Amino acid sequence: MDDFAVEILAVISVATKNLDEARTTGDDHGVQMYSERVRYLLTVAQRHGVDTTSFSDVRAQIEAGEG
Repeated sequence: MDDFAVEILAVISVATKNLDEARTTGDDHGVQMYSERVRYLLTVAQRHGVDTTSFSDVRAQIEAGEG
């Protein structure tokens, strides 16, 4: 795995944790913001051939509108 893949997966992981925290605390703005960030980062990672299957459940929740 190259440096880009390692870095973007780490950033996605942090954004996902922030999204979970926003959900837990009922922070609607945070949920919206981190949902969009995670969606964007996953898209960028996939464009560059990074395997993001470990985040498929997160993507499914975001796509289903569960933020």
